[in-house]
Amino acid sequence: MYRYADRNGNVFVLAIESEARLIIEVAQASDMTAQARKSQDRALSSSEYMSLISAFSLAIDNRLCQCELRNASTSMILTSQDGQQRRYFLAAGSTERAELEGLLREYVGIEG
Repeated sequence: MYRYADRNGNVFVLAIESEARLIIEVAQASDMTAQARKSQDRALSSSEYMSLISAFSLAIDNRLCQCELRNASTSMILTSQDGQQRRYFLAAGSTERAELEGLLREYVGIEG
C-alpha cells in the first residue's frame, strides 16, 4: 500500500491487496472553517497500476526527501511494508513529484 498526501490536502491511497485500486479523499472547502472530504474509489487497469507503482518507486528511489515537515510545499508518501511504516517527503519542483501528482489527478479525474 502506498499513501500520498499532496499540498492541497488530498489523500491518495494505492491499495494492492486483492486488486489494484486507487482511493482518494478529496479536500473540499466548506462553509465552515473545517474541510469536508469527498471519498472516491477507482479500479485501475494493469497499465495504470504499473504507471503509479513506477512513479512511486522512482520518487522513493531518488530520495527526493526533505525534513521540513511544516513546509506547505512538502508532499509525503507513506508506505507500509512487512508491518513497517516509512515516510518520504518529496521536494517541491521535482520531476518525480510532478509526474506522480499528475498521474494521481488524471486517474481520479480532478484538476490540479
